[in-house]
Amino acid sequence: MIRFRAQGGLAQGLERTPELRTALRTAAEAVAENAEAAMEKPPAPVRVARQGRGVRVTNTSPSATLEEWGTASREPLAPLRRGVRSAGLRLDESQ
Repeated sequence: MIRFRAQGGLAQGLERTPELRTALRTAAEAVAENAEAAMEKPPAPVRVARQGRGVRVTNTSPSATLEEWGTASREPLAPLRRGVRSAGLRLDESQ
């Protein structure tokens, strides 16, 4: 019988590699570009910034919450969620 033992620290080691950081940045920039395209009139840019071991994509519009989630009288545009999906990524909204 063969037993599998996960190598300790593998994930942390991969997170430090420049290749993974570059790939994360490239994916985040694609999300930002697609999110801006999904907005009717982007009043402010969608920004990409490093955060800890990852990358954050932020809608800097003053009405970002209303654009993403809508209101009682307006459907949500969901530019960030659309940007993620159109970049070919999977979005987990369970958190």
